Amino acid sequence: MRFFLPLIALGLVSCATYQGKIGTARTLLQNGQFTEALSQLKALADQPGNDQLIYLLDYATALQMNGNYTESNKYFLQADKFADIQDYTSLSLESGSFLFGEEMVQYKGEDFEVVLINAMTAINFLCLGDLDSAMVEVRRLNEKLRRFRLEAKRKFTDNPLALYLSAIIYEANKNWDDAAIAYEQVYKIEPHYQPLREDLIRSNLKAGRMEAAKKWKAAFPEIKEDISWKNNKMSEVIVVYQQGWGPRKNFRPESFRYPAMYPVWSAKLNITPKLFPLMNSVPLSTFESFKNDETLFSVERVAINSLEDQYASLIARRIGGAIVKEVVAEQIRKDNRLLGDIALMAMYVSDRADLRQWSTLPRAFKIFRLPVPAGNYKLEIDNKEKINNFNLKPGEKFFITHRTL
Repeated sequence: MRFFLPLIALGLVSCATYQGKIGTARTLLQNGQFTEALSQLKALADQPGNDQLIYLLDYATALQMNGNYTESNKYFLQADKFADIQDYTSLSLESGSFLFGEEMVQYKGEDFEVVLINAMTAINFLCLGDLDSAMVEVRRLNEKLRRFRLEAKRKFTDNPLALYLSAIIYEANKNWDDAAIAYEQVYKIEPHYQPLREDLIRSNLKAGRMEAAKKWKAAFPEIKEDISWKNNKMSEVIVVYQQGWGPRKNFRPESFRYPAMYPVWSAKLNITPKLFPLMNSVPLSTFESFKNDETLFSVERVAINSLEDQYASLIARRIGGAIVKEVVAEQIRKDNRLLGDIALMAMYVSDRADLRQWSTLPRAFKIFRLPVPAGNYKLEIDNKEKINNFNLKPGEKFFITHRTL
């Protein structure tokens, strides 16, 4: 009995949920108060504990929103190491999860979250101009997906965001054949993504894969060859748009023991990037050709489907937990019947859904691309200055990420 009483006490005092702790920081981020939000999140991210991984992810994401790409990657890489550790959960904590709830176990991250760590890290590297390191992260992401499919028997397909970013990186490095193959892989997952039509034709032409180019031209006759495709000195500005908040975990209406994902309303669904040349460096007055209102990758859809796929196993664990609770309570009743009844009640009351999640993820990712001549430019998004006076070298691809909340 002396062994179980501390567990009961622990289960009763662990009432401060993740969502409650992170709520203030999310509000601060939404209000543009980044200094205050980052201060709160850093204190949580630097504190060891069962929830450290999730706070590392939230802090790294907030740093990215604020343009602190190098510091953001420091924490993303730390989180990636945490998520990769085998036997992360101790036996005593695993037992506690059966007695009280999943929140007592160290958080490992949902499968799709573990994969997106590398995508977010790659985006940071791209914004820092480090294409090689970005490609390393994309490859690590795809290797994770392969392991999930082959070793863990998950129902994962490839990640269209990672594949699309890899295709752009291949293009930047003049690896046209690899770029064409990557675009075709994206098409297998997201055939309705309209920008791929031009990407498929352009990349296959530049790779010299004439039969494939002919096939895609026939499939998309509305796409006409652009003279800029033959100019390897043409530069390009690429905006990785992260839209809104991802879905939020909360209790299911039928039972507080099970979680569900609920979409978060978003006031802004799209952005309008504009590029302006500076000092007459190029012979055009303004560019307003960033046009794309299509989602490349929906975190919302993946997160909701992922949790629903786990629902049966959650129910099975809860049934197993109920048996363990009854056994423990019966052991305590042998010494004190009243205390055994109280312990059983405490264990059931504290056995609630685990609401931990990487809740600073965006709702969706969109990619805006604009080929332009080399020169000096200013980038505005929604008529607000984003970057002033940056120089595009011939053939360079310039990346920037933008988040709306």
